[in-house]
Amino acid sequence: KIINNPQDVVNEMIDGLLLTHSHLSRLEGFNVVIRSDIDKVKQQVALISGGGSGHEPAHAGYVAKGMLSAAVLGEVFSSPSPKSIVAAIRAVSGTPAKGVVLIVKNYTGDRLNFGIAAEIARTEGIPVEIVLVADDYAPIMDYSSLGRRGLAGTVLVHKIAGAAAEEGLSLQEVASLAQQVTKRLRTVGVGLSGCTAPGSEKELLKVPKQEMELGLGIHGEAGAKRLPLLRADELVELLLELLLSSSVAPLPSFSSLVLLLNNLGGSTSMEISIAARRIVSYLDEKGLFISRLYAGNFMTALDMSGMSISVLFVDSEEILKKIDSVTEASGWSAAATSSSRRPPQLLARAIISSSQVHSKKEEESNDEDEGGWKEEGERMKRVVQRVVEVVEREKDEFCRMDSEIGDGDLGSNLSKGAQALQISLSDIPFNRPAQTLNRIANILLDNIGGSSGPLYASFFQRMSAHLSSDESKKAFPGREEWVSAFEEGIKGVQAVGGASLGDCTMLDALIPALKSMQESLLKGEDLSQMLKRAAKAAHEGAKSTAGLVPKYGRGAYLGERALNHVDGGSYAVAVQFEALCLALLSK
Repeated sequence: KIINNPQDVVNEMIDGLLLTHSHLSRLEGFNVVIRSDIDKVKQQVALISGGGSGHEPAHAGYVAKGMLSAAVLGEVFSSPSPKSIVAAIRAVSGTPAKGVVLIVKNYTGDRLNFGIAAEIARTEGIPVEIVLVADDYAPIMDYSSLGRRGLAGTVLVHKIAGAAAEEGLSLQEVASLAQQVTKRLRTVGVGLSGCTAPGSEKELLKVPKQEMELGLGIHGEAGAKRLPLLRADELVELLLELLLSSSVAPLPSFSSLVLLLNNLGGSTSMEISIAARRIVSYLDEKGLFISRLYAGNFMTALDMSGMSISVLFVDSEEILKKIDSVTEASGWSAAATSSSRRPPQLLARAIISSSQVHSKKEEESNDEDEGGWKEEGERMKRVVQRVVEVVEREKDEFCRMDSEIGDGDLGSNLSKGAQALQISLSDIPFNRPAQTLNRIANILLDNIGGSSGPLYASFFQRMSAHLSSDESKKAFPGREEWVSAFEEGIKGVQAVGGASLGDCTMLDALIPALKSMQESLLKGEDLSQMLKRAAKAAHEGAKSTAGLVPKYGRGAYLGERALNHVDGGSYAVAVQFEALCLALLSK
């Protein structure tokens, strides 16, 4: 790949975008691409979208007049942090705020992080509406737990809602229109190869020659079904038959169709044009009117070969007018081809100050606290250090396991959280357990990408809240209090993620560990017996996920194809919990 350091790809990509597109700027200190005419943005309803990088031109390629006001970029295939999303919301909001519409693809990490950010912004008086895009329409998928995924059809929501905001419609009007569009939108994708993350030599998904993966997403994860490779015309016919069927949902009423033929990143323009040819002829044979057809790279999966077809069922000329409205967005194929660039020496001018986007609630006191329990605090510090070391040692194995039924980024995400903890060790008030847990929660929320960040953060925040009343006591929390706090942490994970025991998530390691510790307390076992039994229970719980069909996360889209694979998230929790137990038992 044409990259430098794999860790720098997102940052350097943003620099390149700013140098080649003068209508774009960056929010200082964040991977947030924002319109340069920020004062104009604050006078109307703002639109923000985003997600993991690796889907270019989504999402920064759609930041421009007539489309998005800002895009929040995570690391490759990892959802951006709530902190970055909140910063973007504040940056585009005027006084008084006209309101912000968050256009979110239906993936667990994006739902969690954008949802948390929306709640924070609302407490600050900024009106926020969330539009969840779930256009995946592979009829062979089971969506009972998670709902449908957000795919390339999201770009049409950007375009239509962006035009509505530019016309001066209200927050409720823009959000309502976007919601209506999502209900008329369907997408089905097919992959002919896997994709390779920057810095990796291994494809996230291996598709044998002469085969194809039907009903896949945009993160290199496996699809719902593997089929023999079809000729181009036959493949287009299969996808259109699925999109026009009523097998999953009734067909919306419509007078015409808008189609988006999306290259997943690794197919040639020749292949996409061949597919476009059959789309037109097939729908003409069926007597269906195509009002618009766009073909190109709209929402990719790095270098994956394949394509997706999105269909918008249109029953209003107003929708077509909004699609046709002018935009400078470089990622929109219908945009004007002219684009002014910046000289390199002006890159610094493309940075919008973030000095006004921090909430006072985020500012933490750095005053050193001389109180608390110093001896116990030193032991807590050693525990954190041990867990950090283990995460760094096992990160490749976490990635390997996650790649089997997910997108393979678990280890790298947890590693970022571990490294941030290591850097922050001197700033964590270990002599105050509740404050320690709260600080750990904030660090992990800001640094662990994907869905793991909010889940880990919720676990430690709930534990912190439970222990906070104990810090006025003269005694350091005892085993009963820690086990009780552990239970509260699990409730936090369940509240945020919605999963339960047996859903093939981190809870399948956490809950057995909790039950084991509760049993040890009832039996009066000593600390050594309790921790050893709990660590074993966590590992056994993680191993049990190999016999479960995932109900949450990307593995849920695989159904029974995910069987016989241990859930990477539960395994990672078991490994970290074991490291914690060993650290507590060491002298």
